[in-house]
Amino acid sequence: MSSFRHVMAFGTFDLLHPGHVAFLEQAKQSGDHLSVVIARDANVKKIKGDFPKQDEQARHDAVVNTAIPDRVILGDLDDFYVPIRSTQPDLIVMGYDQRVNVTRLQRDFPTIQLIRAKAFFPEKYKSSLMKRCKIED
Repeated sequence: MSSFRHVMAFGTFDLLHPGHVAFLEQAKQSGDHLSVVIARDANVKKIKGDFPKQDEQARHDAVVNTAIPDRVILGDLDDFYVPIRSTQPDLIVMGYDQRVNVTRLQRDFPTIQLIRAKAFFPEKYKSSLMKRCKIED
């Protein structure tokens, strides 16, 4: 049996900041290969009520440019679980404050371990706070 561990993380990663980088680093340290799924613009609007400040390609590129994940993909527009089914990770690392239906994930993917990342100075590095403070050009 192989000890190779494939890790997956999801997120919007709007206005990438040190809290996001800490999350990615924690996820990467949890296994051997990290795949990161970037939320699609339309899905962010559905879930959060507003479009992200940066479009999905800019957010994708920012995560790629951290050089932390081994693979970065855009999520599915209709089914959030497509990347999980196609990749079959061993572990999903969720953000400390990420809204996730853990019960459903455990039911639908009983062999995948789920953990929460630790917060990284959330009073300073939280996207919703940073967006309110960001000065628009």
